[in-house]
Amino acid sequence: MSLTTAFAAHEARTQLRSLRFRVLAAAYVAAGAAPAAMILARRQELRVTIGGATYANEVLGVLPLLTAVVALLISLDAVTREQDEGAWSTVSLAGTSSAGYLLRRWLALQAVLLPLTAVPVAAAAVVALVGCGPGAVRAAPFLGPWLMQVVPIAAAFSALGLGVGTIAGGAINSFLLAGVALWLVPSLLNNVLVRFGIGLEGPLGWLRIGTFGSTIQRMATIYRGTDSPWAAAFPLEVSESPWDGRVAAEQYLSLAALPVALAAAALGIAVRHLRRTRPDVRPWRIRPDHPLRTFLTSVARLRERYTPDPRPSRPDLLVLGLALLAATGVVGLLVERAEHYERLGRERFDAEEWGGPAPTPAGVVPGRWRIEGRLGRTVDLRVTAEMRNGSAEPQAHLAFMLNPFVRVEAAQAKEGTAALSRRWDRLAVELVPPIPPGGVREVRFRLHGEPAEIESYLSGRTFWGFHKLFGGHLQAAFGRDLADLSKSYRVPSVSPRRIDLAATDLTPVPRYRTWKLAPGEEVPSDVFVPEEVFRPVADLSLELAVPPGAFVADACGDSALRGRLAGRCRLPLAELAVAGGSLRALPQQNGGATVAVYPLHAAQGELHLGFLTRGDRRLEEAWPGLGGLRRTVVLERPPEAAFSLDEALFTFSRRWQDPAGVQVQVQGELVRVNEMDLIQLEGFKKPDLLVADLVAGRLSRRRAVAPEDAILFRNLLRNLVLQRLGLGPDGGAVVAVPTGREVFIRIPPPVERYSQTYWDKRFPALVAALRYRMGEEAVRAALEEVLSSPASRPATRQELYATLARHSEAPLDRFIQDFFVQGHLPEPVLDGVEFRHSGGTEGGWRVSGKMLNLSQGEALCKIVLTTDLGRQEALVRAGGDQPGDHPGDFSFSTPHRPQAVLLDPGRECHRLVSGAVPRDRVAFDGRGQ
Repeated sequence: MSLTTAFAAHEARTQLRSLRFRVLAAAYVAAGAAPAAMILARRQELRVTIGGATYANEVLGVLPLLTAVVALLISLDAVTREQDEGAWSTVSLAGTSSAGYLLRRWLALQAVLLPLTAVPVAAAAVVALVGCGPGAVRAAPFLGPWLMQVVPIAAAFSALGLGVGTIAGGAINSFLLAGVALWLVPSLLNNVLVRFGIGLEGPLGWLRIGTFGSTIQRMATIYRGTDSPWAAAFPLEVSESPWDGRVAAEQYLSLAALPVALAAAALGIAVRHLRRTRPDVRPWRIRPDHPLRTFLTSVARLRERYTPDPRPSRPDLLVLGLALLAATGVVGLLVERAEHYERLGRERFDAEEWGGPAPTPAGVVPGRWRIEGRLGRTVDLRVTAEMRNGSAEPQAHLAFMLNPFVRVEAAQAKEGTAALSRRWDRLAVELVPPIPPGGVREVRFRLHGEPAEIESYLSGRTFWGFHKLFGGHLQAAFGRDLADLSKSYRVPSVSPRRIDLAATDLTPVPRYRTWKLAPGEEVPSDVFVPEEVFRPVADLSLELAVPPGAFVADACGDSALRGRLAGRCRLPLAELAVAGGSLRALPQQNGGATVAVYPLHAAQGELHLGFLTRGDRRLEEAWPGLGGLRRTVVLERPPEAAFSLDEALFTFSRRWQDPAGVQVQVQGELVRVNEMDLIQLEGFKKPDLLVADLVAGRLSRRRAVAPEDAILFRNLLRNLVLQRLGLGPDGGAVVAVPTGREVFIRIPPPVERYSQTYWDKRFPALVAALRYRMGEEAVRAALEEVLSSPASRPATRQELYATLARHSEAPLDRFIQDFFVQGHLPEPVLDGVEFRHSGGTEGGWRVSGKMLNLSQGEALCKIVLTTDLGRQEALVRAGGDQPGDHPGDFSFSTPHRPQAVLLDPGRECHRLVSGAVPRDRVAFDGRGQ
């Protein structure tokens, strides 16, 4: 038997005989497997469909901290036991070095710890099999995090415990020294790195203490009733898409680097403090009457205790050097990661600061566009791009957007030359000779790379934009203001989790809007790069080899057959997308859409999306004559945070969003539905949103729209469809916003989508008011006329307004001028309402008053008088800012006793309601004059 095997056998035998170890191990296994057991006990109460990944996520949320504590305690117990037994003195008689002894002791501890850490994971997998069935449980969500996080934590913290226990020589001193190693040393290291603009998170982040506390809180809340929002938050569902070990490994590496370096350094230094022999330390002579005698005596003992062993052997020195070198190398790797992502961030930041190049002229639009090549984690593509010059001037400058991680290997114009310049995701092409008026120029690109996005760990990233956050990092005056960029990671466009290739991942996409930074609406001090809104249609052709075994579809509505995807259609180039993954198509019939979901969610897909596979009745109801669903492909997609180790917390945060929030993405004939919405058991609220986006996308492709008006047309179409399907705003034409937010909605329809307060609050109410004023079919007919016009020029909002006015039977000019052009929003209120009785037993009642308009814009509202035996109505007009506007007086006569005067009870008048006390109702108090 080898010496290492003997160490392992002795350690296993000793620990199994130890009551302390058996109690600690039992508590560890019970606590680690408890979340899985609780999920199984509550599975009938859950409102979502879950699989094995949810069981694994909850269990592996508590295991890191538990494993670190158990590994530290067991290793310290082993050290103190051998010190008490005098085993280290015996080692001096053996033929092994101090380094050999400590390394064997550490390996012997792994023989006990690693099997122990596997028990709760295996138990959770078994519980998941019982609760979900074999088809819903895969090994990767359990095995991957265990190998990449739990096992390294056990190894690192046992090494740290063995090292500090050997150096300190006692349990209390060991805990104090461990605290110094885990807190003081990283703080000192950060103080050095701050001078170089680098900030690193402490080593305890590896243990995910916040996740541990959240799990315990959610589990405990279940027993306190259901009033708390946490009561329904266990378990937190996560994506059941295949696990991506490569992305997870990058995140685990950044978390593990610093604690692993500390553990290696502690174990290496411990080689010099094994105390094989008593150190030859000259004693201090302290006189009996010295005023600091007690203190100096303690210092003398510490001096003797922490003096390294004399005469270290060469193997000991070699191991010490290797350990310190490894620790330095790991820290260097972490620093290099931070610098790497800072370089990438600086490239993007500098490009955004620059604001160039100049955009493509609006008159130069794409024609025939062909993309060929191979898709995988790395793409290899050939793009043949045709640009048509519809302007009256020659054009030599083109600007494109392209994923920054996709390289342009070559570019060549069919005629003349094409000079390229690139900065981050911005590609400029200068053509010689320029494209003549009415001419066409073909440019060929050869692309290669791994399309991806960077997820940066920047504090406050959910509120501020990249430019604000990264600028704060670059200009940080204190270490606390620095972001730990070493924890950034890449999210690939093609991975086992999903295939999600946007247009800029596949081809250069023309850019027509300036790249200059613009202020945000919610936070004016923040700035963003404006999104492209002009999306001219191109004749697309795709011939792509796709990953085998994956269901892949494109925005043209074509699916991959035998590993090849061939698509042809007319589509805005910016809407091009290729998506898919490990999905299974539902049975299709009657010319319905193709619907593909994860196999685990087949039943939910049939329940919530099956109506799409059986025909186009709902689409016909939304917009008659639009066409069928035969080429439409609906895919389930994992949530955006599926690649993050904190995916569950991001999923939980979505529960507080507006239930009507859009989680459906439509690009051409490709529709993607969020997995977290599909797995709901109590009803899927998104089908009509899906239909509305699909209709808006199809209609907007009929005719090009001016760049500044594209958002207006898209939102008008979408809201009109939703209201046709019975999903109009709850307030009808009335807008209700908190006091102080009115400034964000008293504006004309903006040209960017950042104005979410306007698009979410004001615009749906404005569309409802337009329908009430014109009639639904008149609005639809006007839109059909605008979008079906053979005119070559892009559609504009002015053309839309003129067409709406022409189709309306009721006068619409003032409505359009006030609400669409000027952005006014009236605020009518009741004022001076009086109830007068004419006297006598047969006398009637006279009710009069005024509708005041506290703001600008014409208020044309119904005033209703309710009585004991019926109601009376009057249409009252109250202008806001034009001479001769009607003052808004009204008067009713009735023989019946009045009850109340109501302002616009049907909510058909476009108006603002603000403040805590509404002034749109006056009740009769029985005291008429």
